[in-house]
Amino acid sequence: MHVESKFTPDKSVAIIGGSLVGPLTEQLFRSAGFEDIKTYEAESQARFSSGGIIGIAGSAYPALYQAGIPLEEIKASSSDTLASYNLDARGNVTSQGKTTSLKGINTTWDIFHSALLLRTPIIHSKKLSDVFPDSGRVKLSFDDGVDTYADLVIFADGRRSTGRTIFDSNRHLKYQNYVVWRGITEPTSYIPDSLTRYHNKDNGVAIFVSEPIQKGKNAGKIDWTLTQNISPQTLEEMTGKKSNTVSHVFPYQMTPELRSPLEGYAQRQLPDFLSELVINTLDISMVPITMPSRPTQCVWQVGGGYSVLLGDALMPMHPHSRRGLNNGIDHGMNLRDQLVTGGTEALASWGSTTLASLDRWIAVGESRALKAGQNIPH
Repeated sequence: MHVESKFTPDKSVAIIGGSLVGPLTEQLFRSAGFEDIKTYEAESQARFSSGGIIGIAGSAYPALYQAGIPLEEIKASSSDTLASYNLDARGNVTSQGKTTSLKGINTTWDIFHSALLLRTPIIHSKKLSDVFPDSGRVKLSFDDGVDTYADLVIFADGRRSTGRTIFDSNRHLKYQNYVVWRGITEPTSYIPDSLTRYHNKDNGVAIFVSEPIQKGKNAGKIDWTLTQNISPQTLEEMTGKKSNTVSHVFPYQMTPELRSPLEGYAQRQLPDFLSELVINTLDISMVPITMPSRPTQCVWQVGGGYSVLLGDALMPMHPHSRRGLNNGIDHGMNLRDQLVTGGTEALASWGSTTLASLDRWIAVGESRALKAGQNIPH
């Protein structure tokens, strides 16, 4: 493999994925002096496609600081604790579990994305079709016919990554036998004062309910996330699609045929004050959890340039791990640091370190999903 030792700020960087990790990674590179760097998003606007309040771990704070994003700007709630309650098979609250410190802050996708949009000129409606070597660099071919070149392409385009399809096509997504329902609604008779979980580990029922969100377009509203074990066959009957091909159902796509089984599930498995919350929510989405096999590579040389996968594009996590966004932030910051200090020779080291760190979080996610009662495949 031809290796160029220097990767100086005059090099060009293209980032694929305009949700959270991509724009944040752009800001991290800009803070190191890179100017020829652009973030591309396939959709006309980036849309949130996973569930619930998002936890940002303390390990991500240095990246936020370097990107110029104060914690207070993206903090969604004042509480830093998680209160847990146990449910029985009839949906009754039986006992209170321990209250734990979150060791980080909670945000929401729209609060965090709005902060990034203030700082990052994301280029929308740019769907990537292919990358290939051309004149010693990486050529990016887009569906709109307007192509571009870069020395480094960073894929931060999530669970259904185009980069993974191009470079690691044998790692197919597999449905994990459960979905995450997400809702944002005005408070009903129940208003929690911290992030609160109600859980029956025997049947995989778990609902997380936030205290009212502090800011952003959903200020004053409650955000809830509900997990449900659903077999591949049932999911296919509900959506009319193969279980491993359903990425998400947005609120505008939510049909009465999908809402009806959710509402029945909530009435059977949750106490009245929580089923009322779910049934009265208009803004509901659904995310079937899909994951590929473990990666063995995350860096590819493309002619004289390079392509890398990071965050969910490299390896999605079970949501129970609370590591999806945090992994992406860590990967992006470490990638920049390695390139700035060690040049492209450091890419191999970054790749091996990144893959090794994933092993731990994959194991944590699987363990927590099983402990929570999810019927994940083995």
